[in-house]
Amino acid sequence: DSPDEKKKIGDDVGSVLVASGWLFVGIPGRLRCWNMSDNSQFDLSGHQGQIHSIVPYTEQGMIFSGGMDCAILAWKYNQQTTRFEQVGAMHGHSGAILQLEVVGNLLFSASMDGTIRVWDLNSAQCVHTCQAHNQAVMGLLVWESHLLSCSLDGTIKVWTWNAPNLDLTYTHNLDHSVGVLGMCGSLNAKQQPVLVSACNDNAIRFFELPSFNKLGALKQRKDVRCVDSGPGMFFAGHSDGTVRVWKWV
Repeated sequence: DSPDEKKKIGDDVGSVLVASGWLFVGIPGRLRCWNMSDNSQFDLSGHQGQIHSIVPYTEQGMIFSGGMDCAILAWKYNQQTTRFEQVGAMHGHSGAILQLEVVGNLLFSASMDGTIRVWDLNSAQCVHTCQAHNQAVMGLLVWESHLLSCSLDGTIKVWTWNAPNLDLTYTHNLDHSVGVLGMCGSLNAKQQPVLVSACNDNAIRFFELPSFNKLGALKQRKDVRCVDSGPGMFFAGHSDGTVRVWKWV
């Protein structure tokens, strides 16, 4: 299908978020913001380098961004200026931040340094650091009461937050020398939960949840860089600039 509208960014896009009537696009050194109701736009400066993840903190009218500079920046909407403004920064990772997830008043951050950090959003303090993987933590996924992480080290891990610790519940090892670039949760045609994982051997692998039984794989001609889910379908983004849409049957 053709896109309804095309936004010309003019730079390498590292992340995208649609939330509360806004479109946020992460590009090197800037967070570009579009008000989708009047199509006005502005840029937010603060990061150095690419922005890899943007997540909403809806309860407080805020968003968080993380990227190459190892920093997590907090932005809040100002009713008077009708713009978002930086209201805080969280530091601690020694590698680029690749993924953020907000759960309640906690923020989970995944990094190139192999760690997952847990941040208390009431205090903006790191309350736990977990050496989660041997290589970069490429993705995080909240599933029921668990946090899943995937890595270039070829593992997908299941964690449970038992304050003040992030406890490892299960480790799933993929085939030898296969790294995981990203993952998403989806419901198949029978409304059963499936974990969809993009791997660096040009394959999309499927696992039943919570058993992690293998449900097969789709071998692709081009690199699969990322996956995401929609109602009755999932999407795969490839290195050749295409997004393929797959429907559950």
